[in-house]
Amino acid sequence: MSIIPQEYLFVYGTLGRATHPYSTPHYMHTVLTAFATYVGRASIQGRMYFVAQYPGVVASDNPSDIVLGEVYAITTNPHHNALLWKLLDEYEGNDGSDDALYVRTRYTAVLDHQHTLEVWVYFYNRSVDTLERIVTGDFSQPFAEIL
Repeated sequence: MSIIPQEYLFVYGTLGRATHPYSTPHYMHTVLTAFATYVGRASIQGRMYFVAQYPGVVASDNPSDIVLGEVYAITTNPHHNALLWKLLDEYEGNDGSDDALYVRTRYTAVLDHQHTLEVWVYFYNRSVDTLERIVTGDFSQPFAEIL
């Protein structure tokens, strides 16, 4: 069996282990972990917003805009890899059009131990002008005080 290069996915919402407002992982987390392995906690530079019962993140040029999440190593089996990306793209509304709900983009994440890693991130692809910002950058604790 051939393998493909290792890819990583940064998740910050319903794909994560335990996310607000869910006390147990969302069903898509189970799908993700069938084809990917948890690497660890990480952060990216961006701004998080409440879209509905789920968050959306947009990239930011401001280094103080941090989004917290998790990184997963995606399977290197080409058939499983292609299936996972198809399922995730459908779930995230990434249909390849200009008005897709989310777009999958290569981005840099920082793991807890300060190592950088190139990851895929699903960025929100609509206007955030009327959305409430999650200033904590953490969907599992969206209302926590920032000290």
